[in-house]
Amino acid sequence: MTLIALRLCLMTLALAIGTGCGASRPGPAVSSPFSERDAQLFDDGVDLMEDPDALHGQWRIDWERELTQRLDRSDAIVEGEIISTHVDSDPDQRKSYRVVLTVRKVHRGFLERGATEVSLTAREGSLGYGSVASNPERILRLPFVAFMKYVEGPTHPVAHFHLTPPSIALRRALSELAREDKK
Repeated sequence: MTLIALRLCLMTLALAIGTGCGASRPGPAVSSPFSERDAQLFDDGVDLMEDPDALHGQWRIDWERELTQRLDRSDAIVEGEIISTHVDSDPDQRKSYRVVLTVRKVHRGFLERGATEVSLTAREGSLGYGSVASNPERILRLPFVAFMKYVEGPTHPVAHFHLTPPSIALRRALSELAREDKK
């Protein structure tokens, strides 16, 4: 009788642990070290190319290569609308722009539990800072796809990002990504 009770207790404990772990939803996670190439792909910037199908020659080749690399290297890809931009200054008077995107669809990865928005920061000195700093009003209320690559922060992962309008070419690539992810 004691052996049966012990087995039953161990099975119940294993089931409780398994259920508890399965019920928790993962949040943002760093998948790989942030490389020099990642700094170019996830430049904390925005591009406003609404129709990459209109690009020709080397411009088109570069756009397709960067898109493929962003799709491959992103920890999270979300689609939504820019609902606000804020300018902040640190104690050294370096500016940063906070871009808030309301999330309509998660194409890849995970956000914080219950998150309906992501806040992305372009800091002065980042490669893409100028593209955000010169267009804060222009990007408001526009749809974008955010490609995010996480790095370890002091308390949680921090996203470097690149924002791209959801063009027909990008939608084709995201559809292909969804098909590949289902395999």
